[in-house]
Amino acid sequence: MGFLTAAHDDRARRPACLGGTGGVYNCDVAGTVMLLSTDRHRMPPTAEHKNWAAAVDSIVRCAPRSASQRDPLRAQVRLLALLSSPAPLNVLLDGLATYVETWAHGLHCTVLLVDPTGQLLRPGAAPSLPDAYTHAIDPVPIRIGEGSCGTAAARREMVVVEDVEQSDLWTKYAPIALSYGLRACWSVPIVDDARALLGTLALYYRERRAPSAHEIDLIEFASSLAAFAIQRHRDAERLRTSEARLESAVRGTGIGLWEATAGGEFRWFDKWCERFGVDPGVGDDGFARWRERIHPEDVGRCVATDEVFRRGSADHYAVEYRIRTRNGEWRWVHERGKVAARASDGTPRLLVGVCIDIDAQKQTMETALRESEERFRGAFEFAAIGMALVAPDGRWMRVNRALCGILGYPAEELLATTFQAITHPDDLDADMEHTRQMLVGSRTHYHMEKRYLHKGGHFVWVLLSVSLVRDDAGQPMYFVSQIQDISARKHAESQLIDSEFRYRTIANLVPGFVFEGVVREGLPQPTWVSSGFERVYGCTLARFIELGSERFYEAATRERIRAGASTVARGSDLSMDVSLRSIDGAQRWLRVVARSVHAGPGAGLERVLGVAEDITERMRLEQALHEATRQEQQRLGKEIHDKLTQELVGVALLARGLAAAARKGRQPSAVELDQLALLASGTIGTCHSIAQDLSPLSEAHGGLVQALHDMVDRQSDSNGPGVRFDAIEDAPIRLQLPSTDHVFRIAQEGLTNALKHASAHSIKVTLDVQPDTLRLEIEDDGIGIPPDATESAGLGLKIMHYRAELIGARLSIGPGETGGTRLVCECPQPASDAA
Repeated sequence: MGFLTAAHDDRARRPACLGGTGGVYNCDVAGTVMLLSTDRHRMPPTAEHKNWAAAVDSIVRCAPRSASQRDPLRAQVRLLALLSSPAPLNVLLDGLATYVETWAHGLHCTVLLVDPTGQLLRPGAAPSLPDAYTHAIDPVPIRIGEGSCGTAAARREMVVVEDVEQSDLWTKYAPIALSYGLRACWSVPIVDDARALLGTLALYYRERRAPSAHEIDLIEFASSLAAFAIQRHRDAERLRTSEARLESAVRGTGIGLWEATAGGEFRWFDKWCERFGVDPGVGDDGFARWRERIHPEDVGRCVATDEVFRRGSADHYAVEYRIRTRNGEWRWVHERGKVAARASDGTPRLLVGVCIDIDAQKQTMETALRESEERFRGAFEFAAIGMALVAPDGRWMRVNRALCGILGYPAEELLATTFQAITHPDDLDADMEHTRQMLVGSRTHYHMEKRYLHKGGHFVWVLLSVSLVRDDAGQPMYFVSQIQDISARKHAESQLIDSEFRYRTIANLVPGFVFEGVVREGLPQPTWVSSGFERVYGCTLARFIELGSERFYEAATRERIRAGASTVARGSDLSMDVSLRSIDGAQRWLRVVARSVHAGPGAGLERVLGVAEDITERMRLEQALHEATRQEQQRLGKEIHDKLTQELVGVALLARGLAAAARKGRQPSAVELDQLALLASGTIGTCHSIAQDLSPLSEAHGGLVQALHDMVDRQSDSNGPGVRFDAIEDAPIRLQLPSTDHVFRIAQEGLTNALKHASAHSIKVTLDVQPDTLRLEIEDDGIGIPPDATESAGLGLKIMHYRAELIGARLSIGPGETGGTRLVCECPQPASDAA
């Protein structure tokens, strides 16, 4: 109480600055108005301008005039009187609309107000429009397409409709408007100082027309004037309600009630001061005595409140301070004051207020605050996770032990830096965007995983949870951050991802596919397969399950699979070859290896993991080898039958004839014996040739080197390319006979291909025998091998690769160094002690 110092006479003529729709005005007590600056888009904050009569007078005086001054003047006077009175809001708005309608001939002004739901516009004033029209459009939803007013309210911007009959916005209302002769409608939203929607103001015309720049200024001016009137009325209503509540609250409660004049005189309405032992300060110097008893720490706050109040910048004030009692104790007081009357210059003339003893409440609050602070400090410091208070600019304000442990910094070092300085660069932008959104109020908290730079130089992963604490005025004070170390989890996730990647990669590299499934009621049921499944079966797993196993396996194969599933279910490993028909009917073979894996407690079913290797090509090659062997056997059989047998028959017949002649006493002649010897020699040669074909690599025939030499000799043709064989024998051949036979067959197939397809002039066959490697090379100077030959290889090339795979050799076929084609087969030799 009593913070308003006595008014001085030299202030009686001091000008008052009033904000108005058209600008800022300087007004003395005589009412003379002078325009200082203009801002047609802004009304004065209503909380700062309560001298309503002077303010409205200033606004009305600078408002645009029509050609006739009489009606505008009368409307201005009426509006001024209404704004200075406690008239109902609809009466105020009616006066405002009437005043606006004087600006132009044929103008109809209406005001619609937002209803409590905030979704509808209801009539506020329409002095010159028929009531029937007003009722017909009531209510107007706030959304685009609901006429000029509904759309303007939804868009928060002026909406100009030159002809309601032609506007899509007026589809719903055009027939009504036209029936009352209304053609054009311009509407603008009415918003308060906080940009909250209050309603709309509309100007109607009975002819098609668009607003000029001057008329746009008029309607914006009218909207601001309406906002001014609505806010003034609502503030007055709140003030009256507050006064009534205050009177009810203090009546009979013993709260100290006082009033003071601008001259510094005040009086108490009860014995509040006596009850608490406080000097009431009654008399001419009472204000000074009261101020002397205020606690030194509170004087500055009280004086600042007094200055604001004394300048007339506020109608109410509230302040808490400590006052010294007669026995020297300090007692907490809550003081509230309000302006009950003002002088003509706008300065406070009469104040009323209350003083409330809040000492016990303060003591309780301080005790509770200390206890709360202690609890918070304990919970903060000894929390199991990192906690911090962070300033809006990112400075660490307070950190706990757990956070220091996570980041490796002492508290002093953290408090000297910001969270931005130790945040991983890749995470900083997202973190800053979250904090920005919290500061502007678009979110209340956020969570994110991020990395901080540890003092040791490495980054640690944390789970960050942040909320923002604001003061009573809504201003940001500090962030509360909870920081949990998740580095171990992130490392485990990374390992899991790497493991999954490796597993998937390996699974997709398998010549076939990897599968996972369960055995349910004795039947295998796949639950996951790698991508190779589709290459083998020609369909997805879902399609496979849909079609059923009967579509792919024969009955006997299904029984074998069922038996294999039972084997796996019993805990034994499974290895079996399976024949199937893919979706396109092609026959394929799989070599399946599977094992059961315990799925964990309560799983109920055993998981089965396995690999299905696609051995289709191998099976086809084996069949081809078997067929080639069979054909070779048939050829040898035919050769024995057609040649060797005939030669033996000739020998037998000649010998039998000589024997018959001898029995008759005739001795065989030398010619006959030579003929017999010649036949026998031919037969021996035939036998030798057959034996050579059956076992060309036997040591008796010179082994691999001789076999290759003989093969080249047999393939040489004077009309064909020149074929040469070179052998480099730096070590003995230690390969066993089956392996050397495969090398020989590879050489045989390679030389045959070169002779048939290379169109070469020369072919060179080289066998290079080293201690650890046997290398076969066949190179020609022909047309070369096509780039896609390996992808579209025939059976012969596939068999060569298959033979090389069987003996652990590496086979490559490609361009030669000077053109043509070069075939290289490198086979490792066994160690010498194994030879």
